[in-house]
Amino acid sequence: MRLVPVALAVVLLAACGQADPDVQLLAEAQADLKLSARDPESVRFGQVWVSRVSGVPAVCGTMNARNGFGGYAGERRFIWASQREIWVDEGATATELERRWPSMCRSEPTPLPAS
Repeated sequence: MRLVPVALAVVLLAACGQADPDVQLLAEAQADLKLSARDPESVRFGQVWVSRVSGVPAVCGTMNARNGFGGYAGERRFIWASQREIWVDEGATATELERRWPSMCRSEPTPLPAS
């Protein structure tokens, strides 16, 4: 579970008063994406990064989760915007994700600075 290390980092950095805004965005995005899934405990994240291509911070990446039959559906791209808008590469939001991906996400993730 990758959310636990990210959440722990946010708590530890916040306690020091030096929380990295990217770490906070990643934790918020992962929590929201889990809540949007049919089986929140099954969500697994692939590459996840913060992009500022459009001037507005967005969390971009891939995720996989169990479907209604209990099997994993396969990696899906997602965009989570700071306004808590979520687009996933499936169903009704797939077309919108395709339209927004070039303007909101880089094709290659930019590594976060080491803490």
